[in-house]
Amino acid sequence: MIVVENRIRVARDFRNEFEERFKNRQSNLKKFHGFVRNYILKPTGNDDEYVVMTLWDNRKDFDTWTDSSDFKESHSMPMPQGAILDRPVLKIHEIIQEI
Repeated sequence: MIVVENRIRVARDFRNEFEERFKNRQSNLKKFHGFVRNYILKPTGNDDEYVVMTLWDNRKDFDTWTDSSDFKESHSMPMPQGAILDRPVLKIHEIIQEI
């Protein structure tokens, strides 16, 4: 199993809009083979980094989703200029132990 983290720094004035977009988004993730779970992690304190975390059975299934029209559609309406502070950082890890 893999964990895909997309770390996104969001300007304070755009946090509500960022969160609402995820709450109201029509997601087709559940229909994709290998999809396990998705979390949207909100920063606490003064931190401005959100984490969009998705669990997949394997890398091939994740890559199939990122190559799909559903992925392109879900990323077709970017946040307004200045909302995202830096280029998002994508990290992929393989789970080697679960307790």
